[in-house]
Amino acid sequence: MKVFLLCRELTEISVLKKFIHLRYVTLADNLIKDISPIGSLSNLLTLRAEQNQLNSAQMDELPYLQVLV
Repeated sequence: MKVFLLCRELTEISVLKKFIHLRYVTLADNLIKDISPIGSLSNLLTLRAEQNQLNSAQMDELPYLQVLV
């Protein structure tokens, strides 16, 4: 499963925790400060979160993550 949320002025992404089968997540160019909810997506292969307002990128281990931008 994929989700593309580019340029949506998002500030909150905790709802993504419910979609545990996501493999590709694009959150680029938003207003996100905390991406820790992504840590529950244990099947994630690709995460694009560039051009946000991240304070930190602290997350749980993502064993299959191959691309982080």
